[in-house]
Amino acid sequence: MKNKISTFTFAAFLAAVLFYSTRVSAQVLYGLTSAGGDYLAGTIFSITPSGDFKTFASLNPTFAATPYGSLLYASDNNFYASSVDGGYGGSCTIFKCDHNGMLTTMINLDSVWGSSEPQGNGLLQAMDGNLYGMTTMGGPNTFGVIFKLQLSGQYSALHFFNDIDGGSPYGSLIQTKDGNLWGMTSGGGGDSLSPGYGNIFSCSPTGIYTSVFNFNDSDGAVPYGDLLLANDGNFYGLTSQGGLYGFGVLFRYSPTSNTYTKLVDFNGTKGAYPTGSLIQATDGKLYGLTSGQRYYYSYYPDSTNGTYSTLFSCTLSGNLTTLVYFNDSINGLLPLGTLSQASDGNLYGMTSYGGKYNLGTIFQYSLSNQFNKLLDFSGETGYNPMFGKVIEVDNLPAGLTEISHIQGTGLFPNPNNGQFTVRLSTNCNYGSMEVYNTLGQKVFASALQPGVADNNINMGSEPNGVYLYRVLNATGNVISNGKFVIQK
Repeated sequence: MKNKISTFTFAAFLAAVLFYSTRVSAQVLYGLTSAGGDYLAGTIFSITPSGDFKTFASLNPTFAATPYGSLLYASDNNFYASSVDGGYGGSCTIFKCDHNGMLTTMINLDSVWGSSEPQGNGLLQAMDGNLYGMTTMGGPNTFGVIFKLQLSGQYSALHFFNDIDGGSPYGSLIQTKDGNLWGMTSGGGGDSLSPGYGNIFSCSPTGIYTSVFNFNDSDGAVPYGDLLLANDGNFYGLTSQGGLYGFGVLFRYSPTSNTYTKLVDFNGTKGAYPTGSLIQATDGKLYGLTSGQRYYYSYYPDSTNGTYSTLFSCTLSGNLTTLVYFNDSINGLLPLGTLSQASDGNLYGMTSYGGKYNLGTIFQYSLSNQFNKLLDFSGETGYNPMFGKVIEVDNLPAGLTEISHIQGTGLFPNPNNGQFTVRLSTNCNYGSMEVYNTLGQKVFASALQPGVADNNINMGSEPNGVYLYRVLNATGNVISNGKFVIQK
């Protein structure tokens, strides 16, 4: 009888959370465009799965212009991103946007490290609460910088790339549960006698840097995106060039055995030149995009060279399936960025060109193989999203959409990589937190510190997916609940 009551209680809890979340919180995705808006400098936008689009903020040359990357929603309830223009003297910047759409320049990068051109270099909020990122150029060696930025605005350089140890990183950093940062560079990693095709590296939060693998063209070259830490404990990634046909590869790297394995050679017809990153969806498969075009800093895409823009899935063993071909005017062209899986289970992404106005599109793809174009970018909405992805944000403060909680608790960031913070009211006697998957299985439980506002949680070993949580007080009563997404 006790087990039956327990099962029924959780089933009721699960249904209540799903119903409550659906009724109270409208799912909202946020992203960046590199152009358009009130000042022709790009926009921050929001869009719902039904296609309800709003311009959240128009970027301007005073604070930030022409972002080539993605937003980060940080623990202070602000968005952060980098731009290749704007700021004092037209400097590249790292900027902040609050929940009212007000912009603030955090760093004028050019005045710190010289011409930095952050392209695709999104920010990471690490377990210590600080932001970490990279620039594509700049630094004393001009090959880019790994840096730390506190939310207060204090910054420091952790590593200056010197070409031999890698150079020109276009992607972002990820953090593993041991606290180290991992990433890739698009060039360098060779020696004085041979060119470098990029590398895989690790870097501690204090700046201890290690190059762990150099690409050599035949096994891939010029990676532009991020590494993905999958649920098997291995890294997976893409290179934009190299491999058997020169169109890029999909690879696996084991950090425990230092073993690199090429899983897929893109051949043109099944996709070519991927410039974004992989995600692992809730079905366990890898999903990604190929741009169909070799990337240069500024160009107009040519769709007649025999290569294709695609959306694909791939098993962890390397069985690739092409799911969607992007065909310019209908569903978009040149997806330079990365997919994201939202809490509704669908994948969302953008193309940089194509669509009705040839200015890019936003699309939705279900794992049951249904494609839906949500928006054609135009001059009014902002256009040409570059190297970016959309992010889902549930727990935004008043003025944006939020999931309400019984006693004002919050969970951030959301989505996250399995490492997140639960914020509590300090005047309550809290007991514990429980986390369940969508099958109703308890996958995590942790005691919470009474009187402490922020409790840091590590679920980095859990797979990507949607999770439900509840906070219990010292007597075992549920006082708050909600949902979050793990996306590595």
